[in-house]
Amino acid sequence: MPPNLVMVAVRRDARRGTWSRADRTAGRPLRVTRDGVRASSWRLDPTYELRADDTVLRVLVTEQTYAGGKRADGRVLEPDLHEDEHELVLTMFVTPLEGFAMRSPNPETPVRVALPQPVGSRELIDGAVHDQSR
Repeated sequence: MPPNLVMVAVRRDARRGTWSRADRTAGRPLRVTRDGVRASSWRLDPTYELRADDTVLRVLVTEQTYAGGKRADGRVLEPDLHEDEHELVLTMFVTPLEGFAMRSPNPETPVRVALPQPVGSRELIDGAVHDQSR
């Protein structure tokens, strides 16, 4: 599981010289950012079967910021791709809309991502959420 943001309030017992937890709140997982833009989640397009020799990924991107229920067509930025012999970590970014946007669910936007090498047997990982275990 990715790490969660947690705020902890502590109090100091001056007489004993100790600290104790007073309260705690849970928050959202840490999300990767680039140039002030939060990463958007993605998943493989379920209508297309990925093959080991594919050099193009067909993914569905879900924008994380409010966009009034609009797709991210034309606003998807160049992704970050980190690869080694065991995994491909793909991080997608979408330029947020300017001004006010209605708070409604954003539909997935189909995107194709060219790879420098075929997928092979490597694991595909959504790099949007910070994961300290890697």
